[in-house]
Amino acid sequence: MNYFPVNLNLKEKHCFIIGGGKVAERKVLNLIEYTDKITVISDKFSEKLLNLQNKITLIHDKYNKKYLKKHSLIFICTNSKKLNEKVYYDAKELNCLVNVVTHPQLCDFTIPSVIRRGDLKIAISTNGKSPAIAKIVKTKIDKCIEKEYEELINIMGKIREKQLTINETSDINRELFYKFIDTNVLNDIKNRNRDAINAKIEKIFGFSLDGF
Repeated sequence: MNYFPVNLNLKEKHCFIIGGGKVAERKVLNLIEYTDKITVISDKFSEKLLNLQNKITLIHDKYNKKYLKKHSLIFICTNSKKLNEKVYYDAKELNCLVNVVTHPQLCDFTIPSVIRRGDLKIAISTNGKSPAIAKIVKTKIDKCIEKEYEELINIMGKIREKQLTINETSDINRELFYKFIDTNVLNDIKNRNRDAINAKIEKIFGFSLDGF
């Protein structure tokens, strides 16, 4: 498989998880940050899933194809190969996107290993071939990404929002953004030197920022 990397907005997407064990639990904990439309079906649930009933929908039942309707993403998390394959083919008939935890070859999408620094997200994928290698690579990269990038992205977001209201070409804006980043502003963030940061903003963009 050769998967296309993409970021999805799940805010209004309905996610359906088949299985109520530890694997399903991990999927829910991963998804819950991005959508409140999560439904899990199983004849029994882990204690952690039961404790999340105020945030997700639990259906105490055996799998039935009727439950797949109106869901955008399907996560199949059972330990039954036969059931997993049945759900997969049912979902394909309904044109749903499917992730089968135990069978990468049946997946329409996989979940990458992710490094987070606020709004900075670095996704690491092996096309489903080796989650273990993805985890090792994640650990190595994680050590190289300074925590100050989270604040830098917040500052850049505010600069970009204000700069785009100025009638400049995209080429000029791009040049200014890179120029600011190249001032080694990360060190100013490390040292909590707000005055130095604003001085650089004023020099390059001609305006200052409040409340960053």
